[in-house]
Amino acid sequence: MRSAARPILGMSAVLFAISVVVFLIFNVIPNSDPAARIAGKNANPALTARVTADLGLDQPIPVQYLTMMRKILTGELTSYASSQNVTEQIWKGLPATLSLCIGAAVLWIGALLASLLGLERIFAADHEDGSLDLLFLAPVPLALTAAAKALAHWIATGLPLVVMAPLLGLMLGIDPRALAAVAATLLVGTPAITFIGLLAGALAVTLPRSGLLVAVLVLPVAIPLLIFGVAATDAAVTNEIPFGAPFRLLCAISLFFLVLGPVAAAAALRHARE
Repeated sequence: MRSAARPILGMSAVLFAISVVVFLIFNVIPNSDPAARIAGKNANPALTARVTADLGLDQPIPVQYLTMMRKILTGELTSYASSQNVTEQIWKGLPATLSLCIGAAVLWIGALLASLLGLERIFAADHEDGSLDLLFLAPVPLALTAAAKALAHWIATGLPLVVMAPLLGLMLGIDPRALAAVAATLLVGTPAITFIGLLAGALAVTLPRSGLLVAVLVLPVAIPLLIFGVAATDAAVTNEIPFGAPFRLLCAISLFFLVLGPVAAAAALRHARE
């Protein structure tokens, strides 16, 4: 019983802390007074005071928090902006939100799975036939050779998805500008998955049947890439959030692994040779 109660108590404490932080952000922090926002920038003090009383914002902070939690639990919470029931708004927009989010997630999970194909063999074949030793002796830097292998792998697995995504989107009637943005996110993000897998393949080059190990190494590192990729794709299609922020973060992650991946893979290959 105690072992089962500890996770429940921990989860309850985390949820309570999140609810308090969210309440403080929207109701207590300076310049976040809901009554002032609803009354408008040019509202006189009397109007602001009336709105404050109508919303119950003149009550003590603990009372306001308990009132908010009661309304959330009973489904009576209303939006400050539209005065509509929040629960009804969530249910109304849930199908469209889920379809868009699931579509973006499926797209990027497909990109991840496509990039994982053959990654465990990216250096294994060279190791088995001895040509990997020749790569060490070649005048070309080993990191550059690793980068060329990653580029060839991306052309075979990632580039077809970049090309096909806009064509499939046209069949679904998606706006061409949104399709161009989605293609840009895939063009920027999918090489990063390949270069992450390049390092994983180099680490597992001497191990037999390393496919599962490569996947285990790639998936945790690729999670931030998937998060920002899905966010950028969702922003491109829905226009509900700015497209630039997640796209720039996606570019930063890709550039990081574009530089680090070949160098780290070369170091891992040298270590495996020793």
